[in-house]
Amino acid sequence: NMIEQSAQFAKKAIENASTPQVKAESYFLLARCSHVGEDYETALDLYRKSVGLNDQNPLALYGLGQIILRTDRQEALKIFEKVLKMIPDAEETIKVVAFLYSESSNPEDRLKGIGYFKRLLELTPSDHEVYIHLAELTEVNSPKQALKYYQRALEVLRQNGRPQPAEIYNNVGSLLHKLEKYDLAEASYLRAIKENDSTLE
Repeated sequence: NMIEQSAQFAKKAIENASTPQVKAESYFLLARCSHVGEDYETALDLYRKSVGLNDQNPLALYGLGQIILRTDRQEALKIFEKVLKMIPDAEETIKVVAFLYSESSNPEDRLKGIGYFKRLLELTPSDHEVYIHLAELTEVNSPKQALKYYQRALEVLRQNGRPQPAEIYNNVGSLLHKLEKYDLAEASYLRAIKENDSTLE
């Protein structure tokens, strides 16, 4: 078993480590093995040991953040933001931070979430899910902007030959209705029904 072999190797490395860096790296490898094996308590302890010896390893910090996220969102958020200071373009980390902020009930945090999703968009302009999240976050305060995000999501899905969910057309219809563009809203609702019927076939 590869995971067990890696764990044995890391344990030996800890015993023979001559520098804190080597020890930290070995604890990180052991933490990864426990994490993959879903032994989260051990993984948490080992990530903490690794970060305690070297808090400049973004992978160890990210792993620690993932485990802590299960129990303490605020603490995890601080750790993920520390990772982003080291690797500003880490897409997965930006996505996690964007989600954590956007799920907050605090309007300022939600704005931060929008900022992080926009940053993600610069790195992954063909990710339709990011457009959808931005649309959902801006629906209430900026319906016109939300409409653009939904339309862009549909465009990206079309370009990639992917199905266009009825739910998006329904949301577009709802926004157009709110903006008093009734004919366009009706067309969008009809398209939602058509897309829904085609998925039921």
